[in-house]
Amino acid sequence: RGGGGGLAAAMVAVLPLQASRVDLTGFDLGDDGVMVGTVVAWMESEPSALTSLTLDWGKVCGRVREAVLGAVLKTHTLVALSVGEEGAMPLNPQQLCGREAVPSLDLSGKRLGPGSAAVVAAGLSVNKVLTDLNLCYNQIRHEGAAAIAEALRGNGVLTSLNVGSNDIGGATAIAEALRGNAVLTSLNLQSNFIRDKGAAAIAEALQG
Repeated sequence: RGGGGGLAAAMVAVLPLQASRVDLTGFDLGDDGVMVGTVVAWMESEPSALTSLTLDWGKVCGRVREAVLGAVLKTHTLVALSVGEEGAMPLNPQQLCGREAVPSLDLSGKRLGPGSAAVVAAGLSVNKVLTDLNLCYNQIRHEGAAAIAEALRGNGVLTSLNVGSNDIGGATAIAEALRGNAVLTSLNLQSNFIRDKGAAAIAEALQG
C-alpha cells in the first residue's frame, strides 16, 4: 500500500509537467527541493508540448536555473517564459534565440529584472539574426548586465544595444565584453550608476 501511495504522489507531481502551460511556482525547487531532480530531467528531455512556462527565479536553485537556460537554447515550442518578476512581460525564447527571425527587439519598459536578463542573455549568445536590442527602462541591475555582457563575447551580429535606465552600478563586465566584440557599434548606458572608473574602462575598450 505504501508503494501505491508513493506512485500516486509521483503521478500527482509529474502530470502537471505534461501540459502545454506549466507553472512551477508551487514546486519545491530550492537547494534541497524534493522536485529538483524531476523538473531538471523534464526540462532536459526537451518537452515537445510546452508552450508556456512560469517559475520564480529567486526561489529556484542553480541546477534549475541552468536547466531553464538550457531549455531556452533548445526549445522549438516555448513562446512564453516568465521568471516571476512582478509585472514583467513573459519572454519568447524563439525570438531571443533567433529561431523566429526578428532583426530588432524592443523590450524597453517591460519590468525585466536580473532573471529575465539571464534568459535574454542565453538567447543572445546563440542568436545570429538580431542586430538591435532595446532593454532600457527595466531593472536588470549589475547581475543582469553582467549576463548580457558575457553573451556579447560570443555574439557576432548585434550592432546596437540599449541598457539605459537599468540600475546598473558597475561597468567592468561590459568593458571586458566589448574587448572581445568587434561588431557592436552603438551602446546606450545613460541614466545608470556607472562611476568615472567604469566609464573610463568602457572608453578604453571601445578604443582598443
